[in-house]
Amino acid sequence: IDQLLQLARVDAAGDDAFTACDISELIRQVCADCGADAVARGQTLELDTPPALAATVQADWLAILARNLIDNALRYTPAGGRINVSLSEEANGMRFTVADNG
Repeated sequence: IDQLLQLARVDAAGDDAFTACDISELIRQVCADCGADAVARGQTLELDTPPALAATVQADWLAILARNLIDNALRYTPAGGRINVSLSEEANGMRFTVADNG
């Protein structure tokens, strides 16, 4: 329900503009928002990202995507499991990965 409400808010704002964004900070914030859920489920949520990684993106939509992937990993990883979130810069762009043992 939270995801649907967030999608409705972003869609209603009609702001599909690409803007400069520190993607590392955006992903750090999403992981911080999910941290309490990981602790409550007895899981380890790890983040590997450069200190700063700037790009021109649709930040709200990227945050929704990241939150959805991390939420799914939290939901389907058993207690004691590990969720690894990583962001890296590559020759042709960036790589965002959510890996778990669920």
